[in-house]
This record gives sequence, structure tokens and C-alpha cells, in this order.
Amino acid sequence: MTIHILILIKKRELCVSVDLDEVFDPGWREKLENIWTETTTRAKYSYTCLFYSDGSKGPTFLFNKIHNRFGYRWIKPVHEELEYIGVGGEQHIIPIAL
Repeated sequence: MTIHILILIKKRELCVSVDLDEVFDPGWREKLENIWTETTTRAKYSYTCLFYSDGSKGPTFLFNKIHNRFGYRWIKPVHEELEYIGVGGEQHIIPIAL
């Protein structure tokens, strides 16, 4: 199951899509606030799907489920993908460690 959170950063409404088994690191919002700009439309972030018993990270992938509220839509019923439908193309996609 996925939940969608609407947050306000720098007077912009952002959507954050999180599966119920996902956990962001403490301070994730502050990191996002510090790098989001007026031209940012979407954020890519590292997602670790497994942690070993010694605490080290297992496989890590780039996810891109943080985006402006408008100009995007979700496509595909399973393993959803984010599609840009805004005007003028995506301006900036930024990497972030959350």
C-alpha cells in the first residue's frame, strides 16, 4: 500500500509518495528544503531495500517519487511510474540522500 503526503516547501506544494514499509532518514525534510529551488520539479533519492544484520546497506536504487503537486501523473497500476505532463518540460531533477 502506498500513501501520498502533501507538504509545503518554499511556498511550493510537493507530493511525497511513500510505501508503508519505507522509512526516510531523520532530517529528510530539512535536506529537501535546503536543495529545492524555484525551478526544481522532481527529486531523485537513494532507496535502500535491504539492510544487513551488521547495519550495512544492501542493494540501493534511485527512486523519484517526490515531485511538484502539479504537472505530473502516475501511470501503470502496479510498479507505478511518474510521468511529466507539465508545460515546458522538466526543469531540474535533483539527487538527494533521504
